[in-house]
Amino acid sequence: MGEFRVQPLRTAADRRRCTEAVLRDLDALEQMLELGMIEDRRMHCGMEQEMFLVQEDGRPAAVGPELLELIDDPRLVSELARFNLEANLDPQPLGAGFLEGFESQLRELLRIADTAARELGARVLLVGSLPSLEPADLDRANMSPEPRYAALDAALLEERGSALRLSIHGWDRYEATHDSVMPEAANTSLQLHLQVAPDDFARAYNWAQTLSAPLLAAATNSPFFCGRRLWHESRVAIFENATDGRSRDERARGLEPRVGLGGAWLRGGVVELLRQQVARYRPLLWRDDFEDPFAALEAGRAPRLEALMLHGGTLWKWNRACYGAAGERPHLRVENRVLPAGPSVVDEMANVAFFFGLMGWAMSSGLCPSAGLEFDDLRHDFARVAREGLDARLHWLDDASGATWRACPADELIVDELIPRAHQGLEGHAVPASTRERLLGVLEERVRSKRTGSVWLLRTASELRGRGRDALLEATRRMQEHQDGGEPVHRWPIGAEREPVDGATPAAATSDLRVRDVMVRDVFTMRSGDAVSLAAALMKWQHIRHVPVIDDAGAVHGTMTARALLAAEQARRDPDAAPPSVDDVMEAAPPEISPDASLLDATERLLDAACGCLVVRRPGGPLLGIVTERDFLPALRALLNERS
Repeated sequence: MGEFRVQPLRTAADRRRCTEAVLRDLDALEQMLELGMIEDRRMHCGMEQEMFLVQEDGRPAAVGPELLELIDDPRLVSELARFNLEANLDPQPLGAGFLEGFESQLRELLRIADTAARELGARVLLVGSLPSLEPADLDRANMSPEPRYAALDAALLEERGSALRLSIHGWDRYEATHDSVMPEAANTSLQLHLQVAPDDFARAYNWAQTLSAPLLAAATNSPFFCGRRLWHESRVAIFENATDGRSRDERARGLEPRVGLGGAWLRGGVVELLRQQVARYRPLLWRDDFEDPFAALEAGRAPRLEALMLHGGTLWKWNRACYGAAGERPHLRVENRVLPAGPSVVDEMANVAFFFGLMGWAMSSGLCPSAGLEFDDLRHDFARVAREGLDARLHWLDDASGATWRACPADELIVDELIPRAHQGLEGHAVPASTRERLLGVLEERVRSKRTGSVWLLRTASELRGRGRDALLEATRRMQEHQDGGEPVHRWPIGAEREPVDGATPAAATSDLRVRDVMVRDVFTMRSGDAVSLAAALMKWQHIRHVPVIDDAGAVHGTMTARALLAAEQARRDPDAAPPSVDDVMEAAPPEISPDASLLDATERLLDAACGCLVVRRPGGPLLGIVTERDFLPALRALLNERS
């Protein structure tokens, strides 16, 4: 989508013109296939690397546009959020040196981006979903300024007809309403492109679908979203929700969302797949100067198929069809979008070797997964992996014919069955044994130890849980340190106390802490009509002294405190009185404070507040948390330690 100057479809006439342009491109592609114009011999592969920009304290750094002004390299481009970037690596011939070529390019581009980021007080970080991200970061103010992102945001909102409601249940629960597509910016991924011959497209696409679950199982790196522990690969749930433009009626009749694996095996070729997409999903964006593909063909050059590719760019399937007109002949690609970014360059390259090796084996095996595997089993495998990581059970071949499949533990499947096949596939591309053993060896050690990026993040945050919200900031900083060190994730230490990595960024000083670093996010609340006895029990059970009282819209309009409970106890001495409700005895709503306020500001507000707590929210926003005197004790202890 980034290649196009686009706008939302505003009128029915615009939609018809756009649809006609898409259909015309599809007709042109079909003609090109019939005439043998699509490349079918010299195969290439490609990579796209998304990344986060973070501050020294681990918070997102919204400096992407400024960073790109410092860089003179067209391979580095903007992404949806100001705290994201994307690197488009030059394609490599699918042969002996393609993995080294990608690794060299990737390290070079990350060095260029990180050097520029340092000039702006930021760093580049590779992670599927940034642990330190907060809901307020997903505001339109952090959207990249390119018009195409605003156009996409407006188009999805119009198609959906309402704000985006995220409801994701994992270890924790995240439920919130967002008014834009910005939750998608919480994700960064590593996207792989495999060029295929037209006659091989359906089999390659089906194998990419089949291999998505084990590929992701070995690589999960996104357990947190907005402070919540969700899935091993929360990115799957976030992405499938954030770009879901279906209306209520479309959901009711079972229309597949714009993100996902799809609903069935591909039985025909690329044209069948594209026809299904055109039939199921309306165009979202358009431009009024699409190239006429048949005019290009008459002029003796390959058409760009701009309308068709723009339509495909608003479908975020985990595997999708791509067309390219660069080079001597146009070509087809399968784009795999499953992998998260990170956790280190060598980990990513191990994942790359695994995918291309497995695809090489699959395409030379003569087997077709649709012969014996139910597509529903494939989809369920992918969903289980996103939730459970290497603890999931996956379906795999049970005999040499591919007619029967069995369920087995993901880690055993990868080590015993898939890594040897990936070696075979890479050997078929003439990749040297030393390269295969180095990269696939990293992946094997990671799987045997069950130490993926998501496991490291979860265990590290758990070890640091005594630091409260700062645990995720510290986990983010440690991830940065270890990425700088260059070791694969299964060798990263876990523990609250460990030797710092050379050149590590120090943790933020106590004077730099903000309300968001000490506030309580998991807030118990009550409604005004609730029984006081429930408030008393809740405060006793949870050892808390302040409970915000909210209305149906979520606004805080009072507080239950120990003083309020004493007043209720006095009222209960009258045996004829009805049991008091919360609104009979609650105190006034506490003062509000921003999560970005300094601890000094919060301290002054607390000293002035009669109730001993502050409500944390942004103007016009939802309740984010509360902060009480007790929450300042860890920061006070840290300050005293610093001074001593």
